[in-house]
Amino acid sequence: MSSKDISAKSLVSFETMGFKAGEYIAKLHPKGSAEGALASFPGPPGAGWVEAGNKGFNHAIKRAQERCDKIRRHREGSAAKTGRGRAPGQPEYQIYCRHFSEPAVQLLRERNLSDKIKVIAYYFTPGVYENIKAGRVMAAPTDSAVVQGRVSIDQAVRILEGKPYLKHVGPKIYVIDKANINSFDYASSLAPADWKPIFTVN
Repeated sequence: MSSKDISAKSLVSFETMGFKAGEYIAKLHPKGSAEGALASFPGPPGAGWVEAGNKGFNHAIKRAQERCDKIRRHREGSAAKTGRGRAPGQPEYQIYCRHFSEPAVQLLRERNLSDKIKVIAYYFTPGVYENIKAGRVMAAPTDSAVVQGRVSIDQAVRILEGKPYLKHVGPKIYVIDKANINSFDYASSLAPADWKPIFTVN
C-alpha cells in the first residue's frame, strides 16, 4: 500500500491489531494478580501482516512485563504447541492471528483443554465471532472491515468527482469479547449472516 500510484487508502495497522490483543491480556493481570503464561502463534514469518501484528503484540506484552512481572512468554516447542495436556507451566493463553484460531479451538476441544487454555485472536472473522459467542475464544480486536469498504468507495467517488478527500483513513480498532459481543455493531465488521458471494464468468 505504499505505491505512489495509489491516490488514497482505507487501511488499519496490523501492528495496532496485535497490540490490542496483547493489551487485553495485560489488563487481565494487573499488579498483585496471579501469574499468567502465554504462547503466541503469529503466522508465517516474513509476511507483512504477520510481522506487523507480532511487533505490536510483543510491544504490548513487554510494556506489561515492565510494569508487572506476572506475564511470562512460553518457550517455543512446548507442550502448548503439540496440545498434549496442560502440564505445570503450560500457557494459560494461546494467541493466534487470522484464521489460525479456529482450528486451534477445535484441537483444544478434542483434547479437553478448552477450560484450561484460553484462546485470543487478533483478527476478527465470522468464525471468531461465533467462537466468542460460544465462549471458545476469549477476545479479538476488530478492524471494522465493512466500514473500511464503505470508506474506500467514498474515497473513490470523491476522487472521481474532484472533491476533497482524506488519503489514509482507518476505523478505530477495539476489542470484542463476551461482554460486548451482543451489543457491538455486527454490520460494521461482518457481512450479513445470509450473504453469499455470486460469481459470474462472461
